[in-house]
Amino acid sequence: MEKVKFKTPLWVKILLVISLCLNMIIVGLAVGAAYKWFVYGPVPIHQYFGSVGLGGFSGSLDKIDRDQLKLQLANRKDSMDEILRDAQQEFESLISILSSDSFDKEALDDHFANQRQLSLNRMETAHSLLSTQIANMTPEERAGVAERMQQGFWHGRKGDRFNKHSKGRYKHDKDSDKDRFWKFW
Repeated sequence: MEKVKFKTPLWVKILLVISLCLNMIIVGLAVGAAYKWFVYGPVPIHQYFGSVGLGGFSGSLDKIDRDQLKLQLANRKDSMDEILRDAQQEFESLISILSSDSFDKEALDDHFANQRQLSLNRMETAHSLLSTQIANMTPEERAGVAERMQQGFWHGRKGDRFNKHSKGRYKHDKDSDKDRFWKFW
């Protein structure tokens, strides 16, 4: 009796190769992200507070304090809706100044002065809320904020290779990067 040989169609082979390639890409992305996370640590998110001028404080506060500050900022008279409405009006004003046939430098300077004043008002509001919140903290909480602020400041900073916060972050420290990564696994 003859053995029947089944031949795999070409399209199945091509599909398997494509599937394998996609799987390898996904695994590579996951391993690369894990490597970056464990070598460099999480990157603080300052996007919400950057617009109101809190700088390093935004990532240095713990989650409860950050959420409380966001809530206080949202409940203020210049809420996010008003800020967005002002930004849209300012943008439309800038577009009309720039697109007019006769350029008016004074109008542009007035526009910039108005933007500075709006930003200054938002910063003053945010700073007053922040100073009240920091004044209500215990000394241990303030020390924690200071430590997180210092760590966030040195995160990814180039130049000072002897700084205690920069160890393992640069090419000359490649061996320590590998050690930190493989210790996790």
